[in-house]
Formats: sequence, C-alpha cells, structure tokens
Amino acid sequence: MAEFTFEKATRRGVKLRVALIGPSGSGKTMSAMRLAKGIGGLVALIDTENRRARHYSDVLDFDTLDLGPPFSPERYVAAMAASAEAGHEVLIVDSSSHEWMGPGGILWDLDHMDGSNNFAKWRLLTPRHMAFIDAMIRHPAHLIVTMRGKDMYVLDEKNRPEKIGMGPQQREGLEYEFTVAFNIAQSTHIASASKDNTRLFQNVYEQL
Repeated sequence: MAEFTFEKATRRGVKLRVALIGPSGSGKTMSAMRLAKGIGGLVALIDTENRRARHYSDVLDFDTLDLGPPFSPERYVAAMAASAEAGHEVLIVDSSSHEWMGPGGILWDLDHMDGSNNFAKWRLLTPRHMAFIDAMIRHPAHLIVTMRGKDMYVLDEKNRPEKIGMGPQQREGLEYEFTVAFNIAQSTHIASASKDNTRLFQNVYEQL
C-alpha cells in the first residue's frame, strides 16, 4: 500500500493567512476587524496592545485574550492553541511584532542572554521563532496577523511629511509565509498587496 495519496487540488478547505503591515495609525486593527467580519464565523483576537482592540467591539462581535509581557514565542503559540481548542473560526493576532521585539520577545532575549557569541545565541533563538511561525501556518482557523511597520517619513505631493511603513517589525521575510500580505498607508488607510497567492488583489488599491 502506498504511503502517500494524491487528490485533485481545489480551493476548498484552504484557510487564509493574511498579514496586515503598516505604521502606527494606519488602521491595521480596524482592517483586521473588517476582514474577520467579511469572512464570518466565531472570531477571536489576541491583543498585545493593552486592550486597545476593545474600542472596536461595536464593529465586530469577538472574543479577546489580553496577552501582556513577556511576549515569548511560546506564549503566542499557547494562546493560538487555546483559540483552536475553543473552536474559533477566525483568529486575529494584534500584533505579532511584540514576539520579535517586545519585552520577552526574540530580540529582547538576544540582548539579555549571557555571552557575546551571537551565533550561539541564534542557535537557541531561531528554533523558538520557527515554532511560532509553524503554529501560525498550521493553525486550523483563518488567521489575520498585524505587524507594525518600520516607520519612515517622506514628503507628500504638498511637501508635507507623511509616515509610511518600510516592511514589518518582525524577522525579515515573515510576510512571505502568508497567503496575502497587505501594506497599509497611514494617511489614507489604503491597502496594497505586496504578496497575493489568491490573485484577487492585483492592482487593487482601496481600504479593506
């Protein structure tokens, strides 16, 4: 008997993995709420932003878990597992940047580990971060993950400073683990897809 069985590929049963990347004030949380409402089903939100998502409880009916420091990858993984066990059909992680650079996150641990050999430190830290990524990829619900943008100021057409996000405050390349990755502008809240496996958002620029 063959160990592996092939089946005809369809879009049925495929869970979304959506990344929302933008500077502070770009509307990542509101965009996540709108997406979750559009997907439908029982929604949960892991809140690392000091209960800020509760301000949007009039926009979306959702369960919330307040995740404070330490923001270790293990605590994120446990929180996502608790959501899966509770049967949530959509999970919002707001935000994942704390796992990378918040108190108790990967970079925090790097700075607070004994010794000066960063190569040896990363041998311990990388598997922990990869377990966090694997938990997101294999989560049984639709997943919407916000990431803070690396803020940078540029001048707009009227020579006024405008803050934009230059990639996520996360390990480089994390956005490519997702089905769709949106960059959200601060001033307009307009989203553009930097990666889109669905091919639904090519050349589409609008608020989510």
